[in-house]
Amino acid sequence: MANFHVFQHLPNETCGNIERWIRRNGHAVTRTHFDRNEPPSIPRETDVLVIMGGAMNIYQYRDHPWLVPERKLVEQHLARGGKALGICLGAQILADVLGGRVHQNPEREIGWFPITLTAAAADSPLSAFQNGQHVLHWHGDNFDLPRGARLLASSAATPHQAFTFNGGQVLALQFHLEIGPGDISGQIADCRDDLARSGRWIQSEADLLAHSGLFAAESESLMSHVLDAFVNRPAR
Repeated sequence: MANFHVFQHLPNETCGNIERWIRRNGHAVTRTHFDRNEPPSIPRETDVLVIMGGAMNIYQYRDHPWLVPERKLVEQHLARGGKALGICLGAQILADVLGGRVHQNPEREIGWFPITLTAAAADSPLSAFQNGQHVLHWHGDNFDLPRGARLLASSAATPHQAFTFNGGQVLALQFHLEIGPGDISGQIADCRDDLARSGRWIQSEADLLAHSGLFAAESESLMSHVLDAFVNRPAR
């Protein structure tokens, strides 16, 4: 049994498929709700830290002062040898901690769009992906690749979509595999204002829903494959 700890930043940015996998496999999970102003902490017995997404940017310290202690806790967890999985904002936090610059992406990317895999993806937690796999994107920022990281995927709008670091200790995913078939409507309801923006890579609500039946089910399966590989494979 592994001990998971989750950093959650907003009520709607839940673990979804991640928590379903954790429960299904008999692992333990605790969490810090930054959206509820809970004191930042990570239990020392934590094996895997999961850092979820959020609408804020990592550099909005004045609006979200907990970003400062959160970053420090991530550093300490990695220094102890613990694993970390970051989703969207979580991926950006990991990139920042590891020395990669986080910045506005040239395009906002919201919708079901394909990713292109690198050669490194074949020997990574993304090994079950097909090249051109459609995944859900919902972000306006991106990160530079930290020195020593292995890039796993990119997209037409975003050059850095996923990376691993330190032999698999860290996995950062800019996209959202945690949102399953039953979660997409809630995501749209909570973030509908984002869809009112114009952009080449912003899908309409109708398009999001039209594609979610197939792609959200695939995301649920892929999230399981990713977690099986990431959690059960020793870092090297």
